[in-house]
Amino acid sequence: MSRQTLGLEKVVRHLRYILNSGFIKNKPYPLSTLLLAEPERAKTTIVCRFEGIGVLLMNDTTGYGVWEELKNIKREQGEEGLSRLHHLIIPDLERIRTRSKSTREELLSDLRILMQEGLSRKHTARMNVTFNPPVRMGLIMCTTPEDIGDRRSVLRHLSFLSRVIPFTYDYGSKLKVDVMKFIQEEEALRKDRETISGEQVFVNLPPYIATELNAPAIYMAKKTERFARKGSLIGIRYKEQFQTYLKSIAYSNGHRAVTDSDHEEFFELYKHMNYKYKELEAGGD
Repeated sequence: MSRQTLGLEKVVRHLRYILNSGFIKNKPYPLSTLLLAEPERAKTTIVCRFEGIGVLLMNDTTGYGVWEELKNIKREQGEEGLSRLHHLIIPDLERIRTRSKSTREELLSDLRILMQEGLSRKHTARMNVTFNPPVRMGLIMCTTPEDIGDRRSVLRHLSFLSRVIPFTYDYGSKLKVDVMKFIQEEEALRKDRETISGEQVFVNLPPYIATELNAPAIYMAKKTERFARKGSLIGIRYKEQFQTYLKSIAYSNGHRAVTDSDHEEFFELYKHMNYKYKELEAGGD
């Protein structure tokens, strides 16, 4: 097990590919993910490792707070600063449980728009701001099974869940022991940063590999329907997201076209893109 990742190498790779999707030119939108695991599984520690131009970290998030942060960036850096943004990291989405229902629903509405259409205009008594072009960003969000498992949770809305790739995991028994051995190194882990940087590129996805994403996309749509307990998805959004995910794997591996090895890596990580909380084992990640 790597002392730098506490056995979470698969999680780190997944987050890297989500963030690197911001550098893929031929994509419909940057990828978003919902990282789900029980408390004490290093979710916040891992996501806070990432930094870079275009990556924005917000620890205490509300709908108003997101708009205010973007407005400040526009004032300080202009439209060019906004155009560089491609991902927003929210390390602890569970915090919104303490907010009022209206505040939670407003935040989730803004996040849904931010992920795909882009935030463009807000005119209220507290806020008067316009973004042209609209600000569109992918999201990395962390929460717990308890939070999202609550039927009353705003996170269970199908329109929200279908816009994100879930990544769920737990620790295997051996990994739990190893983590306890290395827990004194958590502070060093927090200081170990990974900088995301790159250039905008086109990545080719061969048609035969794109076709093989149909079944995973349809399956993921069905899993999301059952989890949300309502709705009827076709799998179109997941097909779009998986295509971009494969391109991001290829980009991260130094390829300008998706290869069979990139495809195999997708299916290795796809095992955690559900709500089954499959265990990670030390030495095998």
